[in-house]
Amino acid sequence: MKLIMENWRKYINEDYFHRKATKARGGAVDGWIFGTVEGKVLDFSNKDKMFYGASIPKPMLALVNMITRGGTSKELTDKELRGLINYVGYGPLDSNAINKRLTRDISAREATEFLRKIGIGGDKPKSKIRYGWGGQNYQTPQEYFNFLSLLLNIDSRVQSSPKQWKLMSSAEKFLVLYQDKVRKILRTMKREQFPRDSGSGAPDREMGGILHLQQYLEREKGFSIKTIYGKGGKAAGSLNYGLVIDDKYILVIYTDYSNVGDALTGTDPEKATSRYRMLKTVAKIIDKNAPEYRVSGGERQVISRMINLRDAKNRIITMHRTTAPTNELIIFFAGKCRKCESSRKKPAKINEWIFKKNDYLLVVNYDTDIESIKAIIESERKKAPELSIKVVGHSQGGESAIKYSSELGAQKLVLLDPAVPWKWENYSLPASVEIYAGSCHMAKFKSRQEALAEKIGTKVKNPGKCVNLARKSKKTRRIYENTYFKKHMKFFYDFFG
Repeated sequence: MKLIMENWRKYINEDYFHRKATKARGGAVDGWIFGTVEGKVLDFSNKDKMFYGASIPKPMLALVNMITRGGTSKELTDKELRGLINYVGYGPLDSNAINKRLTRDISAREATEFLRKIGIGGDKPKSKIRYGWGGQNYQTPQEYFNFLSLLLNIDSRVQSSPKQWKLMSSAEKFLVLYQDKVRKILRTMKREQFPRDSGSGAPDREMGGILHLQQYLEREKGFSIKTIYGKGGKAAGSLNYGLVIDDKYILVIYTDYSNVGDALTGTDPEKATSRYRMLKTVAKIIDKNAPEYRVSGGERQVISRMINLRDAKNRIITMHRTTAPTNELIIFFAGKCRKCESSRKKPAKINEWIFKKNDYLLVVNYDTDIESIKAIIESERKKAPELSIKVVGHSQGGESAIKYSSELGAQKLVLLDPAVPWKWENYSLPASVEIYAGSCHMAKFKSRQEALAEKIGTKVKNPGKCVNLARKSKKTRRIYENTYFKKHMKFFYDFFG
């Protein structure tokens, strides 16, 4: 019975079947189409090929529901629509839970008939937009491009003259009848329909991914993009986006990296993630087909990209690298506190502090696998044979920095409020060492810090008077932590900008 239930869980698992169906396929596959919001296609690749959709067809299925179930108890409520597209609900309002309910209510034949009515694929649309495995969730880039174009042009069709109305297709006239519902779907994708989603707070996980794409284009290519929104999907090795750029261009890209994966491939940052592969493809497409986004003279801004890798312990390692060549790589061993570790859910927090003045940086944890770090250094040295290494250790990461700086081939060592290991005398150190310390938090290491400084012929650089705080409640612990980073760690900010 246990085996039967295990097989059944696999049977109903969408990702399992998608991976199984693509397991034998070698390499990465993608299909995309780029054009204007009016529907003019400028460039494409595999535009009529069927790709697994993941979450990208959710707005299409939502529109089917709102039109065919309009005015009934089965029509999506505002909370359900928001949960489905904006990913802000939980439990019954979870995006995938709603998607499954819609799939149970809307048959494959009904969904196909709706796509035929709106004309995204002529009389015989290929796309399947329901949740599930098998052939239920596959689309072509061309048909999704047509869908977005229909949504974006609803106002121009509503305002058309009688003569223009006669020239419109039956599909265009069909959507005009339901213009309010079309606008609602579009406004939800733009995060304008529901005020809570358009505020200044943290974006939902999908909009966060789209904004990350925008930041990559601005930093890596120097593009100036005012607005970008749309719908994405990520599951089982697929990463897809249907995007509207500056309300001028539509880019639809489907990728199938199920045979590549999303984890570190070796230790080369260039092959780190499927997302980075897709980002590079998007940049090339826009650079080729939208000349107004190009930087004049062909010069690119010297901007960094951030790549998350994983070590042998499956802990996150963050690599920063600019487009400009540099010969010094800084390896930063982060501390143990919750704001320090780069392996937390938001490793960018530590990066905000330390990256401003450092354009070639590897952020690791105090317990990161040392062999993984060596492998990354070796990979970087292939591109820059004259590469020098500076190791920086903060707090608990200072202990690792002392232990491994020479092993990593470092020419410089900087210790920031470090933990100093027992028998530190047994470790060899680089010729250049600086020590900054003085917080109450690491006062127990004061004698070792001073002894280490004396041995290497220097002094501990103290940032100021130590002011201890009682830590008896969550509130006082938070005050202590903030004080530690903002006052006692002033040298930390000064060093890293």
